[in-house]
Parts: sequence; structure tokens; C-alpha cells
Amino acid sequence: MAIIEIEDLPSTGLPNMLHEFAAQKDGLTVKLRVDQVYSLILAAMQTGAPSNMNTFDEISASLGDDPAFAATMTSALALKAALTQVARTDVSQSLSSAQKIQLHSNIARANLRNLIVNAQMAVAQESGGGSSGTAGWHAVDQWFSSFSTSAGVVSFGRVGSKTPRGSAYRVRLSVTTADTSLAAGEYLCLTQKLEGSRLADLGWNGTTGQQLVLRFGFRGPAGTYSISYQNPVTATRTWVSNFTISAGQANTDVEITKVIPACTTGGTWPNDNGQGSQLNITLASGSTFNTTPDVWATGNFLGGTGISNGLGANTNVFECLMLACTLTLPPQVLRQNGFLKTTMRLCEIASDIGSLWPV
Repeated sequence: MAIIEIEDLPSTGLPNMLHEFAAQKDGLTVKLRVDQVYSLILAAMQTGAPSNMNTFDEISASLGDDPAFAATMTSALALKAALTQVARTDVSQSLSSAQKIQLHSNIARANLRNLIVNAQMAVAQESGGGSSGTAGWHAVDQWFSSFSTSAGVVSFGRVGSKTPRGSAYRVRLSVTTADTSLAAGEYLCLTQKLEGSRLADLGWNGTTGQQLVLRFGFRGPAGTYSISYQNPVTATRTWVSNFTISAGQANTDVEITKVIPACTTGGTWPNDNGQGSQLNITLASGSTFNTTPDVWATGNFLGGTGISNGLGANTNVFECLMLACTLTLPPQVLRQNGFLKTTMRLCEIASDIGSLWPV
């Protein structure tokens, strides 16, 4: 039988999906319609393909309908920076001096400047690193003990004990005589007063502002403690947040991170060279100074509801390690360069005005 090619058929005789033709398999002759053959071919092509990529139209769409997709991807990959040009956090890198300078500049632009002064506890101009049981004692520059207790006795000083982040020092507050029944107005804190000019970028005197991210190392007995951040002097606005040390974490170095939302209503936040704010790490506080945690409150508060009595046992020893307070989350607690000049300047300001602020 002569074979008739499709192109030799008259236009009226072109096959459509319902046309039939003979097919043989295993000695049998059957008739198949065009749509049946089409379905068999399509099923074979779609086997294993996801439902949204089993037609040519869907495949084309996934490639951006780009007929030069391979060339487009090759050009894009050529623009990718080499690993030697990327600052990495997963491995150590050998960077040139120029690269280090540029990286430091880029980090500064990302608002990673540490607002805490003497975060490494390295400078102790006033105390020489010694200990004292007097409230207001600066064991290191900027950091002092703040407490009121009728029965308890504490000692605050600096110790040479390397931290997980590599600092050689930390501050230690030891309870030597317990106050097991804390009165409403009693408290125990580690405190730093921050200069207003360091906080100017926050923009907290308007209706918008930037959050703060506080990260610090802590060691102490199991319990619930607080951080308190407040505006200066009369402390009309305070943000308090609790953190818990579990039994398994007790008396080990633990890293705490807290996000402090912008304060955009109420209160005044000075941005000159006077006191701009105050940060407290609170180990005990009576009911007068306690408030609901994790919200901005009107008033002077030190602890969150549910805080433990850190003065409750004469075996309690608390340590605070390196700190960072930045506008965005740093990859680690930031070390500071040039902070000795800053602490010397603040110490001179305090000497001139005859006040504990801001050292």
C-alpha cells in the first residue's frame, strides 16, 4: 500500500484530533485516533514532572520566558563577588589592612556602634579594680553598684577572669550578708549612666525612633532577674524586661539578648553631654520598683513582676561580662577601640561638676 505523506493531502483532508490511523503491535492491527496518540506522548513527557511544570508553557514561564536564559544566568553569575571579597561569619578570614578599614567603616554605617562605654570592663581609673561594699562604688569606669537594703551587705569589684568573648575582665557583685525579706523600696543593681550625645541617633524625642539591641554576659544563681532602661534623673519613662537563669545555667556564663523598642511617647531623652539614660541590671527589687515587663511604663522602675530576690542568700555571686548596646543586632558583643579616651573625658566631666555622673 502506497504511503501518502501529510503534506500531500489537500487542505480539506488534513488530520485533526479525531482522525484514525492503523497501528500494529504484537501482530495485532488497531485503529488509533490522533488525540489518543497525543495523550500517550504527553503522559510520557510529563512523567515525574511537578504539576506546575508539566507543559511547555509552564516550563517557559519558570525560565522567565527568556529564550536566552542560559546566557542571562552566565552573565548574572559573572557579577557574583568572590568569597575573598565577602565578609564572612562562618570561618576565619585573612583580610588586608585596606579590607579591614573598609569593613569597619561598613559596620559603622550599619549602626553597630557600641553605645556602652567600657564594655570590656578594662578601665578602672577611680577604683584601680578594687572592691567595696559602698553603694555607688565604681569597680570599673562607668559601672557602679546601686542598692538599698536594711539587712543585706554586698561587695562590688572587678575580677580578672577571661570571658567567652575574650575580655580579660568582668565585674562581680557578692552578697556577704543576706536580706531574706526585701522591703518595698529596697533593690540591688549594676548600673551605667549613658551620655546623651551617644544616644542622639535614637530619635526618641519624636513620634518615631530606632530600637536598641542589648547583649550582655551574665553569671549568677538560678532565678529571674531584670534589665531596666530609663530616661535620666527623675526617670519618667522605663522599659523593664525579665531574663531567667535556669538550674542548668546557674553559675555559668550565659549570653542574654534583649530588644528595647523605641520610646516615642512621654519622657525626655537628652542628647547633649549630660546624662541621657540609665541602664540597670537588676538582681533584686521591692514592689515599689516593680512593673509589668516588656512594655514602656511611666515612672521609675527597676524590676519586672516576678523578679527573684538576689539578696536572699549570702552565697549569691553575680557577674556581668562584656556588653553591647547597638541600634541593630551585632554578630557578637562588640569590642571598642579608643574607649580609654572616652572614659577619661567622662571622668574629667564628673570631677569638674563634683558629681558621680557620668563615671
